[in-house]
Amino acid sequence: MYREGFRREVKDGLNTKILSYPWVKGLNAGKPVLKTEVNSLPCVWVNELMTGDGRAWNRELIQNLFTEASCKAILEIKGLDPAARDKWVWTSDVKGMFSVSSAYAVAVKKKILSLDMPGCSSNINADKKARMRCWNLRVKGKIKHFIWRCFTDCLPVSANLRIRGMQLDNVCQCCGESVETVGHVMFTCSRAAMVWSLVPGPNL
Repeated sequence: MYREGFRREVKDGLNTKILSYPWVKGLNAGKPVLKTEVNSLPCVWVNELMTGDGRAWNRELIQNLFTEASCKAILEIKGLDPAARDKWVWTSDVKGMFSVSSAYAVAVKKKILSLDMPGCSSNINADKKARMRCWNLRVKGKIKHFIWRCFTDCLPVSANLRIRGMQLDNVCQCCGESVETVGHVMFTCSRAAMVWSLVPGPNL
């Protein structure tokens, strides 16, 4: 779920694939882009883009292979060390360390940014806005908690239980027509649609 939050920190470059792993900070998906005239990459591993001693980038080779933006981003990577191995780092933490709290923040922000939030002119600090909106609702605490669990995809629906390793049918137990996700259970299931049709206001 949080794969996109990780990036390879390059040291010796021996176990990081150039076009398969995210390793270049500042680039889309963390991967360099080949020049249009380059049909195929003559190398596979990041260390093949380095000089012989593995302590600097082979600038000429990089400039021949990748777009200007990719070249600039690659050459800005410092700290190459042939005596150290590449490793995965969590990009949402200054120390590169993964934590549940930072992963939670990333997930919430991604959810918010995918929504059209009326009244919000900017998506900056969108996760904070969402928390405030949810917890400021004039409803009972257990209802707020349920809304928040729906929003953060934390309900024990079949799709989520299967991700956690439980062997069960992931088809909706109410309608039997679609995968039982939070979105389906709350909105697109025929049973849910019947309930929403009784609620005053615009149709969902």
